[in-house]
Amino acid sequence: MSLNEHCLNGLVTRVTPTHLQISFEAESDCKGCSMNAICSNKVVEIKKSPDMEQFKTGQKVLVQYEKVFQTTLIIYVMPILFFFAGILLSKLIFKTDNELILFLGALLSTGVSLIIIYHLNKIYGESKYKLDIKPVH
Repeated sequence: MSLNEHCLNGLVTRVTPTHLQISFEAESDCKGCSMNAICSNKVVEIKKSPDMEQFKTGQKVLVQYEKVFQTTLIIYVMPILFFFAGILLSKLIFKTDNELILFLGALLSTGVSLIIIYHLNKIYGESKYKLDIKPVH
């Protein structure tokens, strides 16, 4: 497994003609984390592809997804960069040190980054970030 891959053990909790519902347990690293109650025991619904027909309710699966590092950069680093760029642009455009104006410029540019992320997800979401689901025996 590389920086581009991540695996999670899950359990198929529901199967419909078009979707699989998979629940994920907290990983061993999660037990000591203060955010454990918020992020553990997640349930996701995944659109079925033809190769997912064999999965049944109650079956344990291994979900592997790629592009984790790239996705992390887009989701977390891009808004931070836009935030600081907003401060700098506000300072250059308005030629002021008024913190309220600088902060509003930073918020505006962060909002722009979130809109860009939303549209990137719509464009590349299903085609570029593929999930690979394998049964656990």
